[in-house]
Amino acid sequence: MDPAEQESPTSGENPTIPAEFIVKIASPSRTQEGCEMQALSACSGLFGLPTLLLCFQATFKSGRPVSNAFLFPVEDDRAACHLAPFSTSLPEADDVRPLIVIITVEEGVSLELCEDAWDICECILHGLLGWLKAYEMGWIHRDPSIGNILKLKRARPDSSFTSLCSAPPSSSEDNLSLHFASLPAEEADEKLSQLRQELAAALGQLDGLHECNAIICDFDLSAKLEGYLQRDREKTREGTIEFMSTSIRDALRHGRQHFPSPLDDLWAFFHTTTWATLSNVKNRPSMSIEEKEWLTMLQGTVNSRDAVASRIGNSWYQRSPMVKTMGLVICEWRDKLSVIQNAWQEYFYLQRSKEAEEPLFEFRQIAYHGVIKFVQILVLHKDKLQQADTPHSLK
Repeated sequence: MDPAEQESPTSGENPTIPAEFIVKIASPSRTQEGCEMQALSACSGLFGLPTLLLCFQATFKSGRPVSNAFLFPVEDDRAACHLAPFSTSLPEADDVRPLIVIITVEEGVSLELCEDAWDICECILHGLLGWLKAYEMGWIHRDPSIGNILKLKRARPDSSFTSLCSAPPSSSEDNLSLHFASLPAEEADEKLSQLRQELAAALGQLDGLHECNAIICDFDLSAKLEGYLQRDREKTREGTIEFMSTSIRDALRHGRQHFPSPLDDLWAFFHTTTWATLSNVKNRPSMSIEEKEWLTMLQGTVNSRDAVASRIGNSWYQRSPMVKTMGLVICEWRDKLSVIQNAWQEYFYLQRSKEAEEPLFEFRQIAYHGVIKFVQILVLHKDKLQQADTPHSLK
């Protein structure tokens, strides 16, 4: 390495930085290089999303990118340095990754530290709204999890959703058709407009959207929606295993190709909600033996994890007050997402997979339907969720 390149890395500019900020240093893979920086730049400061101060690829003063290249042997020594206990072939190329620096404003904490059931639901809602905003900006997150949906230490004033909440509430939550269809552009725009109005009407019944209390962050695995399914790398999915949808985990286990959709992210939000409920720090002293077993089950096989939602909603089991209350939300949201999934799978595998165009309009339908259903569940159980905590006793 040249002596000049042994100097400290530099960004080239020194913008004004507030007293408190978050620095993330990452080394994205070749397929994800640039995605997080582009996504955060496009979505900075929107409701439910982090405020980006600065992002850059670190370089030495000579202009050479900082990377992990120094860990790999030079080309002439690759064969001598390669350990191959199970294979004699050399890797096609070294996994050289750049060093990316991302600086954001808001500091968050785990949803495990939420105060009560309503706090959990509100944080999940704000994370969902941020996820939906990012989706509208052309990005899908692909890794919602307990580590990527954070409660803000200090709520951020934000009334961007307040103006949307003036639509009159609909007469029935069943007025939204789950019939998927590929529509002409004009009809598709009209359908999406109806979905936005329905979301606004549901949010208007909740109130309290004058500030943002949670964000979805870490867009390491995000993908741009334009040309989404045309890229081979999008047909396989990475993420946090405990929060992956059942469809993804089954595909990984059986070596099948999976065409990811926003439904996979919605299921990840669902599993995060279940995790945040059972691992809540304030609720731990009152946890029953069954609840402790359920928390362990969330970290197990896909079948054991998916069985937890049914048990949380079963009054036969001994449940702490928070789990009993959250069981209403968890069970109903699971049922609503299952309905969306059944409708989508029937449509996609019988019809849509045969068409040449990408189903981006249908993807947006899924995104809106999933968020709307969650909001409607919160509206239905708002009074119970907002009630003062009952004494920590088992029921």
